[in-house]
Amino acid sequence: MAGARLILCEAIEDQCRIKLLANVPTATADAAGRFTLHGYTPGRFTMIYLPAGANAAVPNEIDTSPLEAVDKSLLPLMVRMEIGKDAHYEPRAWTRQFTLLKDHTFWSMGAQMKIWNATVRRGAQGPYLELRRGRLMLCDLAEKSEVKFDAWSY
Repeated sequence: MAGARLILCEAIEDQCRIKLLANVPTATADAAGRFTLHGYTPGRFTMIYLPAGANAAVPNEIDTSPLEAVDKSLLPLMVRMEIGKDAHYEPRAWTRQFTLLKDHTFWSMGAQMKIWNATVRRGAQGPYLELRRGRLMLCDLAEKSEVKFDAWSY
């Protein structure tokens, strides 16, 4: 993720929203992908990011409810199984607001499936979000803590 701009956000899960924090703590990853964030109170956060060279406007709030949508299952006879671990799915639209990037996986619920693991891009340019096990990736950040942030499709 060299050169990516990372932005720390509050995830308001019960309202399906991501909200920029006051003073918007941001960092740019160095050539090795390392970054340091300053100016936040310890807590539980999510990160959104823009890849190096991306020039997208980042809204103060992002509605994440479309990421909870389900779709017709690719393998309807499989129930409670991750679909796509051995496949290489190409990017695909997920509602009008989001695109699942390459190699995403789904959770099969029989006739329907939901996003399981993915890098998700909002709009044509981003920002990008990470989903793990069907939920936004969240990090517990204490003062001077270290977090490993892996993008699924980067």
